[in-house]
Amino acid sequence: MQKDNSDQSDPKIRQIISQEYNGNTQQLIDELRSYLRSLNEKSEQPAIEPARDFSNQPIIVKVNNVSYDYHITRKNIVHALKNVSLEIHQGEIVALMGASGSGKSTLMSLIGGLDRPNNGTITVNDQDIGKLSNGQLTKYRNQTVGFVFQFFYLQPFLNLRRNVEVPLMFGRSKRKDRHEPIDRSISAVNLTDRASHKPKELSGGQMQRAAIARAIVNRPKLLLADEPTGNLDSKSGADMMNIFSEIREQFGTTVLIVTHDQNIAGKADRIIYMKDGEITHENP
Repeated sequence: MQKDNSDQSDPKIRQIISQEYNGNTQQLIDELRSYLRSLNEKSEQPAIEPARDFSNQPIIVKVNNVSYDYHITRKNIVHALKNVSLEIHQGEIVALMGASGSGKSTLMSLIGGLDRPNNGTITVNDQDIGKLSNGQLTKYRNQTVGFVFQFFYLQPFLNLRRNVEVPLMFGRSKRKDRHEPIDRSISAVNLTDRASHKPKELSGGQMQRAAIARAIVNRPKLLLADEPTGNLDSKSGADMMNIFSEIREQFGTTVLIVTHDQNIAGKADRIIYMKDGEITHENP
C-alpha cells in the first residue's frame, strides 16, 4: 500500500503508518487501534497525589516496645508482636501491610483496646490505655475509637438508620439528641437515600459504608479499619478510600487500615510493613 507521508502530530502514529504492510490494511488498522486503546487506558489512570506530611501534627497514637504472646498451650506460645514501636499523627491515614500472621491485626486490636499487651505501653489521645479499668476501656472503645470490619456486622433486622444509632444507645443521650449525629454520619458516607433500608436491601459497598457511618457516629478521634475492602470489588474498594479521606477532611479523624491490597494501601499517607510480629520498614 502507498505510504502516507503527511505530517502527523503523534510520532508513534507516523511510525505505524510509515511501515510496510504489503497490502494488509487490517494489520494497519489493528495496530492503530491497539495504540489508541493504550492511550485511552493511560488517560483513565488517576493521578497519584503526593503523600502528605503530618509530622508537624500532634501524635495521637504512640506504641512503645509492645509485645504480645498467644498461649495456645502452656508450652506452645506464639509471639505475635515483638517490641513494636510506632507513632501516628493526628489526621494521618496509615496502612498496615504484611502477610497473614505478621501481627498487623493483633496490633490493631491492642490499639483498639480489645486486648492488653504483655509488655510495653500504648497511648491514644493522651490516654495510656493499658492503665484503664474495664469500664474505662468500654468508654474508650465507644468514644475514642471507631471500628470498621471486613464483614460489616450490621444487624439484619434493623434499617440503616437504626444500625448507625447502635453505638449511641450505650451512651446516656436522649433519643431526640441522636438525630443530628446519625444524619451527619449517614450523609458523610452518601447514604441518605438508603437510611430506611435494611442490610439485605443494600449492595456490598453500601453495607460497608453503613458500617463506616456507624463507626463515626460518636465522632471518634481514631478510626480502625481491618480489611475494610476485603469483600468488595476494586471500584468499591477505591470508593471506600475516598470516603476515609473525606471523613478525615470533614472531622479530622485519624485512620489506621489493615490491608493486603497494595492499591488500597497506596492511597494512604504512609504504609507500615510488618513481618513475623515486627515492623520492617515504612514508605510514604
